[in-house]
Amino acid sequence: MKTDGYRSNDHDVDDGGMRRAVAPDVVREPRRRAADVVGNLVEDGRDGSSTTMTLMGEKGYSPDTDSVALEGTHLLGGGDIQSLYSFHDRRRAEGSSCLNDSESEISIVLRTDEYGYETSWVMYDSSMDVVARGPPAGTNYDDSRTYSGSWCVSSPGSYRIVVSDSYGDGICAGGVSDLYGCGFFKVYLDGRAAGLIVNDATTWRKKTFEVDAVAPWESDRSKLAGGWCDEVAGAMAVPSGTCILPNGRRGHRVRVTTKVDQYGEETSWAIERDGVVMMRMGAIVPSNSVRAVEDCLPAGNYDFTIWDFDGICCKHGDGRYELVVDGEELLNGGTFMTAETHSFKLGHDWISGMSDRDCEWWWSHHIRRQDWHTRCYAEYCNKDYRHLRWSSTLAADALDYAVRLLDTCDETGMRHDHTDAGENLAKNKGSEEFGEMYPADLIVGRFVDNEEFWGWNDNAHLTQAIWYASRYLGCADSERDMGDGKTCRMQVCRYAKAGNCMMGAYSSDVGNNWRTPMMADDSPCGPMCPRDGCHL
Repeated sequence: MKTDGYRSNDHDVDDGGMRRAVAPDVVREPRRRAADVVGNLVEDGRDGSSTTMTLMGEKGYSPDTDSVALEGTHLLGGGDIQSLYSFHDRRRAEGSSCLNDSESEISIVLRTDEYGYETSWVMYDSSMDVVARGPPAGTNYDDSRTYSGSWCVSSPGSYRIVVSDSYGDGICAGGVSDLYGCGFFKVYLDGRAAGLIVNDATTWRKKTFEVDAVAPWESDRSKLAGGWCDEVAGAMAVPSGTCILPNGRRGHRVRVTTKVDQYGEETSWAIERDGVVMMRMGAIVPSNSVRAVEDCLPAGNYDFTIWDFDGICCKHGDGRYELVVDGEELLNGGTFMTAETHSFKLGHDWISGMSDRDCEWWWSHHIRRQDWHTRCYAEYCNKDYRHLRWSSTLAADALDYAVRLLDTCDETGMRHDHTDAGENLAKNKGSEEFGEMYPADLIVGRFVDNEEFWGWNDNAHLTQAIWYASRYLGCADSERDMGDGKTCRMQVCRYAKAGNCMMGAYSSDVGNNWRTPMMADDSPCGPMCPRDGCHL
């Protein structure tokens, strides 16, 4: 556990919760050797295995073996790992750059394809004067390498970033990324996404981002005044159903597929609503076979129970059950003893009851999960985005623990709760702005953005927030007046399923293999559903 302090103002995060295509007819230039492309490569002292690039006299910091810094920067990874706030706000507190309230921070993260020398970019201000550009004069970017950097710019102000591919096929190889690689280009304003080129298989020579900077704290506070739930409602919708009931109303198509083990006659299941059986499968399925049952059910609360003497996996075969609603998987399993029950809801409105702070928490996770899930790496590619659903019971559990954590305000570090849900924790304590309620985007940015180039398990906040098998989220804040003008605040986020599951085999010494379990379709750690039940 590490702690970052500034005078009497403390900012902590927890330790991450350890439980917790045919090629086109083109001719490409021969690939250049790295020595022809980049400048000095120097050893980084963090673990002795990483390298960083010295460009324009300032050393970038990156624990990742394939990451380097863009010219003229010292960002994305440096500093104490317990720093909670965004890069901009960290500089305000530590006396570094971006000190002015009239400054914003523009950050760029770039990954090249297999032809890095084709990629370049320029950032202009409103007068079309060059603010920054890359790569440095006389050099090219290396192949399949990640670069990152940030700049303090005047705010308010308008900026234009133009990224170019000299060959004209973009940075994801025009759809043949298996041959030429797949890069990305991401722009952030004060930690928020301001423009993304991710998994873009189109061909292009130039792309432009327009970035309008406003005073950062004014922007944060205007959002705190409302509007986050409008963002959520615009992105999500209450499930309306895909079938018609006998009464003419819309219902929800429920399909249960069961693959039994060699003792299929032991297996049965039922779906009940208020004690009434709505769907069932009797213990009549032949061994090692598959049976599917489907029906149209009205909106409401249900219980699914499956019975088998010793489960259907994995003692006597590889059995499994799957409950799909309106084409989307809601429940699955197979390993249990005697019986297993899950509650679920059809047509559940999880949006309208959210507070604006709830929506802010959800949105801050949403934009980052969408980015990470749709990336293309050696460990995963072409995955569909999985959004989280807000859970009022996870949020209630998070609030309960956030309140209990207030008794530890004067302690160094943070302690995890005894819960089977996934968990990320943070706190801030101090006077004036250090005791204010931070925007959720800054906190989730600390969980995810700050750890992008850290290996497992230094990036355990990131892996939990992005964990593909997690489907439900609930976050909460608590506060306590400490006297003398100081306030202590705790932030807790809970996730189901829990992330960081069975990660003992993964290490930062073995590249980025942690991406494989993080993006797996399913995960054996629970809980599958929050206390109030699973829902779409």
